[in-house]
Amino acid sequence: MFGPLVLLSLPASLHAQTMNPTTAQFVASADQNSTAADGTPLVTGYELDFYMVGAAQPFQTLPIGKPVPDATGNISVNFLTLLGSALPVGTVYDATVVAVGPGGSSASTVSNTFEYASVSCSYGVSPTSAAPGSAGGAASLTMTTTSGCSWTAASNASWLTITGGASGSDSGTVSYTAAVNTATSPRTGTLTVAGQTVTITQSAAACGYSVSPLSATPGSAGGADSLSVTTTGGCSWTAKSNKSWITVTGGASGSGSGTVTYTTAANTLTSARTGTLTVAGQTITITQGAAACGYSVSPTAASPGSTGGAASVTVTTTSGCAWTAASNAAWLTITSGASGSGAGTVSYSAAANPSRSSRVGTLTVATQTVTVTESAAVITTPAPPSNVRIVPGK
Repeated sequence: MFGPLVLLSLPASLHAQTMNPTTAQFVASADQNSTAADGTPLVTGYELDFYMVGAAQPFQTLPIGKPVPDATGNISVNFLTLLGSALPVGTVYDATVVAVGPGGSSASTVSNTFEYASVSCSYGVSPTSAAPGSAGGAASLTMTTTSGCSWTAASNASWLTITGGASGSDSGTVSYTAAVNTATSPRTGTLTVAGQTVTITQSAAACGYSVSPLSATPGSAGGADSLSVTTTGGCSWTAKSNKSWITVTGGASGSGSGTVTYTTAANTLTSARTGTLTVAGQTITITQGAAACGYSVSPTAASPGSTGGAASVTVTTTSGCAWTAASNAAWLTITSGASGSGAGTVSYSAAANPSRSSRVGTLTVATQTVTVTESAAVITTPAPPSNVRIVPGK
């Protein structure tokens, strides 16, 4: 074990590539992992000394720290990552490596000579294109280059963001995200990575539609109404009626948000009816109220003779409208049609009038009043017998 003031064990001879060197290599000092009695490491670091060939003094000293040897005990140093400025190109050099510690320093033998020339960096990017969906998301690409070659990555589109690997040296990975595409057309943006162009083509957003209101309840008289369509700009749609009594009057087709107008015809039926519109793929349900029932009867008055007899009243109304018929006088009798639906006939009879005065009675037919005025009975006085003679004075 060396004492604290003795020189370190010498590193083995330094070797460098002869042309276009980027790496110097040497065997670590035998004292790489040794410590003094007080626990102080004998080797705290190394220095590279660069000489013009044949010169006694180095023109540049480069501290390189204390790299960890590889499995074979070699330490390799990359010039490109350590040199603050490039050595003059085209000049022949040699170098030594110096082990430095608290007890002093020891230099290796002089390396082989080498000529330092600028190193040409080449870059490869993979993949050079991507096609994310409209939802966007995270992705990455691989940058491959010569050891020590630096590079940067930048986005050229606001919707593309570099999230990792904006710069690096040696090969590496660039991570990025694509924002959601809310447009209905695809879009293209680029990344520039180590001078290479990466093209990102994002698919268009799927069209979504909202229709309001989804139902309507017009009255039996019908009329005009409208509904609104909400969607992304550029998304096309159509509107159509599925019933003959519903007519689309405006907005039969459109793109982006818009309005659909339509009319419903009058409902003459006594029951409600339902129809639909199909707008932007959505179903709109139209439920129209039933028509109100109206009634007319004919005749509304009658004048039978005193002997009475049969008669009838015609009822006119909308199909499905129910009605009844009733007598309000004992001498008037409903003989048929006491109830019905839609148009129909009510038959009745009037009894003979035994009175010497006319009489009035009524029928109620489909809420209407029918007045029946029956003539008075006719009383006949018999003539006297022809064989009766009256003799005056007898």
